[in-house]
Amino acid sequence: MNNQLFTFSTSILLIFFLGLMACTPYSSIIVEYDNVKSTKRIRTSFHHYNDLEINTPFRSNKQNLIKEIGKDEQLILSVFEEIEMELNSAPLEDTIYWIIDEKIFPIELNSQTNSVHRSISENKENILTADSTNVKVVTGHSQSASHQIHITYELYEELVNLILPAQIIQIRYYSSPYMMTTQFSNASRERLKKFLIKS
Repeated sequence: MNNQLFTFSTSILLIFFLGLMACTPYSSIIVEYDNVKSTKRIRTSFHHYNDLEINTPFRSNKQNLIKEIGKDEQLILSVFEEIEMELNSAPLEDTIYWIIDEKIFPIELNSQTNSVHRSISENKENILTADSTNVKVVTGHSQSASHQIHITYELYEELVNLILPAQIIQIRYYSSPYMMTTQFSNASRERLKKFLIKS
């Protein structure tokens, strides 16, 4: 009975923390001046861990947003995304969709590059020595690989104006035959709004 209660409690906590991590802001809003281009740069970052769709090749998405304000007050709002997917997944279609409170806004990608990321990790095991000391030893190696997709695009003024009062902000990607949808959590949505109004 105690084991079942422990398992149930652990499952509930795990679901709670995964929900919090659905879209995690992992850096503050940074303001800097670029004396080379004579622009003010404001940037922030988000990390999306979950896809709202099921059984897709999506693993994670690191998103960097940069707002550049020139001397003439001209504003450029660029988005750089690093999407990790399963190894044999297809490239993304050239259009993604921001969905703001169910209004759909197609955005053409400026660029897309695809590569394979490989990593090797050590497998370790605790061994009890003759004098009862625990020693961690390497018992082998594991290899993993993923499909890395880097995309860039710009957000336009009409979209920004609709984000500010929005309650739900999602992004839809298509990688044949899959559709994948990420959503900003409440905390991330509010951080995005603060970023957009900062000047």
